[in-house]
Amino acid sequence: MTYQSILNNIVHSVAPNESPLALLSNFAPDPEDNNESSNTGVYLSSPIADGLDEFDVHICDYGTQFVETALETIRNTTSTVSFAHPPLIGGNNLPKSWRDAHRHLGVAEVFAEQVFSTTATEKLILLIPKSLMQLRSLGAWRQAFFKQHSVIIIEHDFISIGSDFVARIPFVTIVLSKEPGLIKFFKIPKDTEISEDRIHNDLKQLIKQPAGKTRLGYVYEEDISPQYPCSFDFYSEETERLRNESSILGEKVRLDEIADVILPFRPVREEHHGDQNLVTNFYYLNARSITVDGRVILDDKVKYPRLASHVNFLEDGDFILRKIFKHSDEMGFVLAIYEADKQQIAFNTSLIVVRPKASMTTAQRHVLYSYLRSPVAGRLNVAKGRTLLSDILIQPSMLKEYPVPLAGKEVCSAMEALTKARESFELWRQECLKAEQTIVMMSDAEDAKSQLLTAGQLARQRRLAGEQVEYIDFRIRTQYPHPIAYLWRESQIGTNQPYLKFKNILKAAEAVTCFMATIAILMAKNLSIDIKYLNTIARRLSGKSGTNFGDWFAILEEVNTGKAFRKLTTADSFYGVAQLFSAPGFEESLRSLMLLRNDDSHGRITHSSVTVQSVEENFKLLSSVYASIEFCTDLKLIQVVETTCDSLLKKTTYRYLDLTGDHPLPPEEQAMCNRTDLERLSLYLVDQHGELHLLRPLIQYMECPECHQMSTFYLDTYQGSGRTVALKSFERGTTTDDDSADVFRAVGLLQ
Repeated sequence: MTYQSILNNIVHSVAPNESPLALLSNFAPDPEDNNESSNTGVYLSSPIADGLDEFDVHICDYGTQFVETALETIRNTTSTVSFAHPPLIGGNNLPKSWRDAHRHLGVAEVFAEQVFSTTATEKLILLIPKSLMQLRSLGAWRQAFFKQHSVIIIEHDFISIGSDFVARIPFVTIVLSKEPGLIKFFKIPKDTEISEDRIHNDLKQLIKQPAGKTRLGYVYEEDISPQYPCSFDFYSEETERLRNESSILGEKVRLDEIADVILPFRPVREEHHGDQNLVTNFYYLNARSITVDGRVILDDKVKYPRLASHVNFLEDGDFILRKIFKHSDEMGFVLAIYEADKQQIAFNTSLIVVRPKASMTTAQRHVLYSYLRSPVAGRLNVAKGRTLLSDILIQPSMLKEYPVPLAGKEVCSAMEALTKARESFELWRQECLKAEQTIVMMSDAEDAKSQLLTAGQLARQRRLAGEQVEYIDFRIRTQYPHPIAYLWRESQIGTNQPYLKFKNILKAAEAVTCFMATIAILMAKNLSIDIKYLNTIARRLSGKSGTNFGDWFAILEEVNTGKAFRKLTTADSFYGVAQLFSAPGFEESLRSLMLLRNDDSHGRITHSSVTVQSVEENFKLLSSVYASIEFCTDLKLIQVVETTCDSLLKKTTYRYLDLTGDHPLPPEEQAMCNRTDLERLSLYLVDQHGELHLLRPLIQYMECPECHQMSTFYLDTYQGSGRTVALKSFERGTTTDDDSADVFRAVGLLQ
């Protein structure tokens, strides 16, 4: 695909019955020529003329004289559609007289203004560098001019244009109309599977549309911002989604709300030597000092022998960013974290420093650093940053406004866990290296041998423990709440008795469903959301009935599919229980086990009909259910056994039994919380944020009346009146009476 074919398609789309002009500049002046009249600039546009057979091609004067020559050419023809490729000159390369008359406007901007004000042109098609659509200095002009003329901005970065030098510069084509209208963006992808005909048809469709989007373009109905690039990526729905990505990790804020953007030192001229704040003979870093993989190379520091002002020395924990870097879909900013050196070191204009504020925690800094290096930040850079040839140029003003996450509690907790694990692994690695050196460094062979054997034994234990954690069975037995961890282990008993193992599998499945439903009730209570199915259970229990597998499943179904629970986020306590039906195989496996439980309870399954093979299939279903509730490893089931309350400080020190894992004898631990209402001997579920949630009366920890071992109990039956209910043990299936009907009424399980 060539630019000429793209241009022909554009003309056929916007002005199908016109014979357009092509106004080109054919000049490549000597870059060493400093004569103002020559309008120095490196540029060659004549190759564009090749292939423009349908255009009336005119070669106009070079430099700023292009404007008058091109306007005169238009006036001498009857065409109302013109294509122009103005010379690539700007800034200090423009004559002083031009800068005095037009200030910051370049040849393309002045030409566009005068075309519509002094000629009969209806459509103007401009081929200009993409950077002109990104310059903040032209932002106010773009905003005002585009309001007066409908605009279609067509991006085609992958199409090379002109000479080898110009081929490195990304260009855009802008279609301007004399009459005001909407702004439309169109981007031709680097996709060989999309034919030119499809591109042409999509562009024609976009031109007709007053709103909405096509496959390759969209209509932007709001005013463009003068402070940001005017590009397809910046205003696209995809970029808006990327801006909101940061809110998933925490509160979305501007970077300058949580960090200071520090600028580099400024060289000082001789006449300013009297300034008292000047610094000389200091070391500084440049872009070469920051590697793509996030390291600071202090060996690359350079000594600055002259005077400089505004010298900011690096501090421990500073983020050092390259100001210019290659765009990559695989990563974001090129940055590294500075670790304090004994010597004071500054940085030059090729770098920008971000200094997190003291209020940010270590975990929040880690999340910010990881986010800035992420592909999400990389795609935002393309939308927000300025393109410089094939590089991205980051301005400090853009960086200050950059949307970043202030990590929430759950993300910080995960990051802290990763950091602690990494530090432990590194410590263990160092211990192994030290142990390996004991023989080399030995002064006493017997002592060296003893140290080596002890270290080897500890290393084996750590390795085995680490390998065990990789298996779901180990995580369930050691990190799930006790009732469901205990029943998981019990479900593996009875290998030689298929029906016994089958019964244990169904028992565990019902217990998991009940426990998850209990968590769902706690979650709904915290959010002040009613679970409608609780009314159904309460009505049925008033008629001398009991709870069952189907009741607990119905509660989970409502929480996972009901509208009231759709807006939950990871910040909400027990969020995972509302996502269970999204877990692969959870709902299907649980439904299958529930049907088997019903068939078994109604006598439709005999001992002889249960085979080893069928048990293995049922155990796979149970495994799928247990694998779907791994969020339970972030929870802790405890019984408070002793409390010491400080009413002035509103704090309570408490001792508790940790009911985690499958062992029937829980260890006793101690903790502190910022509340004074803890109930002694009641069960609590500690959520992922460390908050305690009262489980009474939904689950209670009490002595089994038959085996006299401690067990966890849940509501089983009610006789329809009175204060007594029957509770059932998760672990043993035994029942006991308890005078807690009034409390169950308070939580909605009884009428």
